Amino acid sequence: LLSIELAKELTKITHSVRDEYTDYIGRLAQTNSLTGLDWLVNVTCRNQDQTKIFDNFCKLRLLESCLDINLQLNTVIVEDQGMYEAVYALCRKHGANFTVEFATTGGSAVLSRLMHLLRRVAILVYISLISFVIPILLKKKKIIPDHSIIYLDMFAKVSDFDENGDFIDRHYPGLLQTLERGQADKAWYAPILSIRAPDDLKLFINGVERSNNRFLIMEQWLNVSDYLFAFFQSFKLPRRIKKVPDYCGVDISTIILRESALDIFSAGIFDSLLRYRFFQRLKESGIKIDKVIDWSENQVVDRALCLGVRSFYPSVRIIGYQGFIVSEYYVSHEPSWYEREAGTIPDVICVMNEALVSRKKKYCPDQKIVVAPAFRFMNLMNYHSVVDSVRDIILLALPVHIDTSRMIIQLCLRVHEDFNYKFQIKIHPTYTKKRFLVEIPEASDSRFKFVEDSLYDLFPDTALLVSSDSSACFE
Repeated sequence: LLSIELAKELTKITHSVRDEYTDYIGRLAQTNSLTGLDWLVNVTCRNQDQTKIFDNFCKLRLLESCLDINLQLNTVIVEDQGMYEAVYALCRKHGANFTVEFATTGGSAVLSRLMHLLRRVAILVYISLISFVIPILLKKKKIIPDHSIIYLDMFAKVSDFDENGDFIDRHYPGLLQTLERGQADKAWYAPILSIRAPDDLKLFINGVERSNNRFLIMEQWLNVSDYLFAFFQSFKLPRRIKKVPDYCGVDISTIILRESALDIFSAGIFDSLLRYRFFQRLKESGIKIDKVIDWSENQVVDRALCLGVRSFYPSVRIIGYQGFIVSEYYVSHEPSWYEREAGTIPDVICVMNEALVSRKKKYCPDQKIVVAPAFRFMNLMNYHSVVDSVRDIILLALPVHIDTSRMIIQLCLRVHEDFNYKFQIKIHPTYTKKRFLVEIPEASDSRFKFVEDSLYDLFPDTALLVSSDSSACFE
């Protein structure tokens, strides 16, 4: 663990490293002449959830700042071979004298990489079989629009249908009600589904059939050639990264090439390639699209959407909507000039307040940014605090990052059992309770109660909210 002083220094360094990191990815792309689908490789995406490059850059800059002030270091502990080589190079560059050690010692690195690769292949084959076979076995014809549509991109899962069969829109709640009748009738949801078992797709398709909303289920439109295309391209594209610029004046090629190798047969690039082919299938089926609204997090799946629209519907306008508040740590949420040139970001990006406009223009001043309704936060307008309520709950509004959620759970378990407050867990909507408990079995402790109520129903009885980098904190 870092000392308090070094932790503060790391936080300070992060701001300048964001700029260096964004510039570096542009140089990496230019050096390797990346175009088109090459931009679906996670190394280029600046998404800290999918690559450790930004974290590693911050650590290298922290080490360099320590060496600049001649801080006495005896040992530096690293996680992998790439960081070992980079740290050792910095040591030589500054004429320092310390040892570099690995955090853990395991078996053969080659064997480990091979096993991870085989596991990724097995996962892709499994998901492909589910995605292709389930729609056939259900024998339900896909719904084909008979007029031009507004394509609404979003994430969804089975639990988004309530007991009455109505779809709970967690991304654009209230949008359809604010549109004019003719526009609302054109809106079709195009969900990105998290498929881990046959029932995930089967039950969602059944839910769509009962719903009053209109859906384009990608898995119902793809054919065998699309899955083969995605499979082979997910092997080919990460290998396009061959030349690696220096960082901090040292060779970091092992870091970058290792990250690229981790993307071979990855689910992220595979799903993104399928999303790209989805637009080809829509075009070939004669589907007309008026406009596309992208739930814009600037992940590779968002890039695939933009590339797909611009390849098969070049005249269609893409509107990116960022209906969330996140910290500046999420570098990818601020588009860059080279992403705009590559055609991987929307024509216009909508944010929820004026303060975000300049932030989103930081790396791409010419990008059009506008303020749009904060649909997910409309309930704030009607919320009134209950003054006399008994506040005896500590609400754990857990983020999407499972490691952070685990740390919060473990922290709570260290509290003495003779405690006058009750812990209630509200898990992130991307997780089911069953999957969450598999990841964090400690959460099954009797001191925790899982709740599904809305935050606004929970707030009156809540004394303390514990979370991390979540919109729940903003609310």
